[in-house]
Amino acid sequence: MVTPIARYTGSISIELLVSSVIGVVILGAVTHLFVQSNRHASYRTKQMLLQQKVVALMMQFKQDAQRAGYDGIEGKRITLHGESSIIVSQSSPSSLAYSYRIAPSGEKAFRNIAYRYQSTTKPARLKYCEKTSAAPLTFQQAITSGVSGVCYSLFDSNIISVDSFVVSSDKIANTDWVSQYLHVTATVSLIAEPNRSASGAIQLLLRN
Repeated sequence: MVTPIARYTGSISIELLVSSVIGVVILGAVTHLFVQSNRHASYRTKQMLLQQKVVALMMQFKQDAQRAGYDGIEGKRITLHGESSIIVSQSSPSSLAYSYRIAPSGEKAFRNIAYRYQSTTKPARLKYCEKTSAAPLTFQQAITSGVSGVCYSLFDSNIISVDSFVVSSDKIANTDWVSQYLHVTATVSLIAEPNRSASGAIQLLLRN
């Protein structure tokens, strides 16, 4: 009677061992899928964060730039002091600025807006300047921090690097009118993961 019991016990042990191995394999596969799923979700979350930041930047610029040159009193277009274009841009460093009236008169009658790209800083930054004044500022005053106000970074410089900010401007004219065509592009990336990036672009047509 002892021998059959021993054989029966041995059979159970082998079955348990096989079941354990199968269980470990299944658990490993499930764990691998879980980790991969989390990595994919993390990738999508970070990518969406970057894309949302770029979209928000472009929407902010588009909405405010539509006020560029607004006067509301004398029926003329406002430009920065000494300039002929409504939105003034330069390529090095890549910057743009404009002005518009927000009050009939006074020390804060005009709002001056500027975007200035700082490619030489680590990480590269995009600065935003918003200043009020009694009269439109010059382009250099508008983009320089400390003159009638300060400029600050649009993105958290501990997390996001601005890889590029490019502004191009052209005039479109005929015998009756002159318009300004503006094209702005920007690319940002994560400092911790430089290969993870997002880009955006916007075009504006402004009547002078």
